[in-house]
Amino acid sequence: MMYQDFFHLTEFPFNQYPNIDYYYNLENHQKSLDVLMVGLQVNDGVIKITGQPGTGKSMLCRLFIEKIANHDYPVYVMNPYFTYAELLELIASKLEISCLPGEQPAQILKSIHDKAQLLKQESKKIVLLFDEAQYLSKENLEVIQILGNLECAGEKLCQVVLIGGLDLDAKLRASSHFLQRISFSYTLLPIKQKDLNNYVFHRLAKATKSGKKHGVSISPQASRLLYKKTKGIPRLINIVCHKALMLAYSRSEHHLSKELISKAIVDTEYTSVPNFWQNLLRTSIQRAKKMLDLKIPPTE
Repeated sequence: MMYQDFFHLTEFPFNQYPNIDYYYNLENHQKSLDVLMVGLQVNDGVIKITGQPGTGKSMLCRLFIEKIANHDYPVYVMNPYFTYAELLELIASKLEISCLPGEQPAQILKSIHDKAQLLKQESKKIVLLFDEAQYLSKENLEVIQILGNLECAGEKLCQVVLIGGLDLDAKLRASSHFLQRISFSYTLLPIKQKDLNNYVFHRLAKATKSGKKHGVSISPQASRLLYKKTKGIPRLINIVCHKALMLAYSRSEHHLSKELISKAIVDTEYTSVPNFWQNLLRTSIQRAKKMLDLKIPPTE
């Protein structure tokens, strides 16, 4: 890809997929990770992490899983749209429990309990992580509560972690019994303005080819505009930066000016694709073809 070649990158640095290789240790994110780790050690109640869309909740999930995978048994549920029976079957599957067709939920629950007791003998605990937890049904919250209550000799066998949007709190308030079980809670916040440039250049550095320099710079005015319009939401920062790099490439520039950031923002704020970006894509393709013509001699 000419985009990567121009900036000496191995891959796109601002992909939307939560790749923990690109994790930047922001103060707020570290605090949320600390809450998860402490809550797991205390082993009491439910842990809840909330945040606006795009603040890095899924990235946090994956980082937490990596940290605990060697000494516990994490079960990550990303899609909350299940019936309670389907949810139990999914959890059983992730625990490598074989369920018979048509097996009753009560039997599946017993199998999960048995598996949890076996893991306890290995000093391991099941950690159930529910991403996008604000979409869990009342029925599934009741199932999760039952799973969180599994015990052996007075010791909890499953730790429940709910990670979701800010509206998760409203959903839990409707279930007072579940709300009372929240023992640790934290809210992810957007990136602070002082951390914005470090975040951007951290991702660029991670994607840069060994022994090379990406050469990208950003003006103070561009940085302030980027923060103002994205409000420090990492997902929006990534989208705007990706588009700004596309535009910089089309102009053979390495500097991200206020103008480039502004053009990228205009496209990001609306769902339609303006003619500007269609023209940019056409220009980039034409430029790539020219560069290929220069690099590849004609065959005779």
